[in-house]
Amino acid sequence: CVRTGDEVREMTLRSVLESGHHRRCYTDRSTLNYMITGERGSEFLDFHDDEHTRHNWLRGPCITGMTPANGLFYVPPHQCFCYPAVRMDGFFALAAQPGRSGGGQSASRLEQGPAYGEPSEDEAVDAAAWPMYRRDAKRSGATGSQMSTDLERLWSTSLGGDVTQAIVANGRVFVARKDAGTLYCLDIDSGDVLWRHTVAGRIDSPPVAHEGFVYFGSRDGHVYSLRAHDGEKAWRFRAAPEERQIVSYDRLESVWPVHGSVLILDGLLYCTAGRSGFIDGGVYLYALDPATGELVHENKLEGPYPDISEPSYAFHKDGYRADLLTSDGEIMYMGRTALNRELEEVDVERIALVGTQRGDNLEYRKMPGMRLVATGGFLNDTFWNRTWWMHSRVWPGFHYAQQASKSGQMLVFDDERVFTVKHYTTRNRHSPMFFPGDGYLLFADDIDNEPLFYRGEGEPEPIEWEPELPEETRWSIYQDAAVDKGPGFTRAQPPRWTSWVDVRIEAMALAGDTLFVAGPPDKVPMDDPLAALEGRMGGVLKVVSATDGAALAEYPLGSRPAFDGLIVAQNRLFMTTRDGAIVCMKESDGAGSD
Repeated sequence: CVRTGDEVREMTLRSVLESGHHRRCYTDRSTLNYMITGERGSEFLDFHDDEHTRHNWLRGPCITGMTPANGLFYVPPHQCFCYPAVRMDGFFALAAQPGRSGGGQSASRLEQGPAYGEPSEDEAVDAAAWPMYRRDAKRSGATGSQMSTDLERLWSTSLGGDVTQAIVANGRVFVARKDAGTLYCLDIDSGDVLWRHTVAGRIDSPPVAHEGFVYFGSRDGHVYSLRAHDGEKAWRFRAAPEERQIVSYDRLESVWPVHGSVLILDGLLYCTAGRSGFIDGGVYLYALDPATGELVHENKLEGPYPDISEPSYAFHKDGYRADLLTSDGEIMYMGRTALNRELEEVDVERIALVGTQRGDNLEYRKMPGMRLVATGGFLNDTFWNRTWWMHSRVWPGFHYAQQASKSGQMLVFDDERVFTVKHYTTRNRHSPMFFPGDGYLLFADDIDNEPLFYRGEGEPEPIEWEPELPEETRWSIYQDAAVDKGPGFTRAQPPRWTSWVDVRIEAMALAGDTLFVAGPPDKVPMDDPLAALEGRMGGVLKVVSATDGAALAEYPLGSRPAFDGLIVAQNRLFMTTRDGAIVCMKESDGAGSD
């Protein structure tokens, strides 16, 4: 009691607040019912009962932390690296009451359009097409078709706004303008807009073309099927369990958004609806018949909610976070979660590690097959030094990968090789600093050159491999105790080749033995140091030999490429740009390049 100093209540908090993490760099918060601490995430300490709760998937940023106000819990963006499989990234306002969920299939969820059951005039998609995001279910970003290195511009079409990567099939180019919720179909020879279709929510990634139709999800909570040659709607399926909306990025969207890039695998369309297994009833999974939109399989991934009597681990937590689906050919993956074709979760091998710094219990997961994973999500375009794209059998978890094989800020691969760019080859403890002007490391690996997790003993041992890195910025792979959170993943075998390039690579595509990369120039003008990073110096398209990394050609660009906005199809190169255009380049006819 503040007046008398008498003890009113005693709480036992050992099961809630544990050692192994430092307290967050902001003050605790209090309401009439709870004290809210920031030990590992957000811990709600119940003043009246012992119904304490622990939410490691929510964490506040340094200085400001999280704020309970207006009956809501406000969680601003944070810079932390732990719990990458479950943490929520962004600015959220969460309600205290449990989220409602409708669930259950009903006839009203499937809406038929004018093209329902009608044939398309298109033939089957050929091998030279790029029919889905990153071309295939593996999200390889590669085609076996060769592409000329002597290019000229064929056409450019401005759509404005923020545009997705394109796809190409049957002589048409499909691209979405994200915030407008509009899918465009362009003529492959002229760039003319053939048709457009607008839906009620954002389309955050490109559609997939399949058997004369294009399919995509929207953040309005629906999946759409449009006839490819004229844009007529065949069907719309409500993947959200009920019609409920929130405000997101200044517009309405479903509580259970659907990513634009759905996955078609062996004749079924797979998609997810939702954000997290910890809110709004969880993440909903569906397998639909593409021809009819009828439901074939469904599942819901929720929780697992923590048992407050059990300890939590400092750097990893079980749970689910929605992301674009990918596949190794057999198993599907949603981030760290492995799924079979019936959308049931597949058990994966958990490899326990003993930390060398504080005795923390760590783990990483070994997946059934080799696949591409993006620890920050496939649509995260921030190129942060704590998020990784990795092609591997493992889930890298919170571990760093500056020194690892097949790991970087972006990569593409075929059946034998993986090509990766590292924006960060060293790190300064928690700082996201990097060193523009020194180039970015582009390298190639054999596809079976797996990232190595080495803890100071055993075989194989890691090797030093990064070329020409200045000694003052070099970080020894053996400095385990001196570097926060240890060395992370390294490598045991050397790469095929390495090359420092003078382009901040933000888009990549592989065509046979030719690697195309694009981004702003790696320059730091004294009078405007951020000019290149903020797009005021345009962009560069660089052509590199996939065999040895040699530079083959270079083309100036009027704008930076859109994130991951480069594809190769039908003997042409297509690039979407940050200023809302799509550019088509073809083999030069000798008249010079543009």
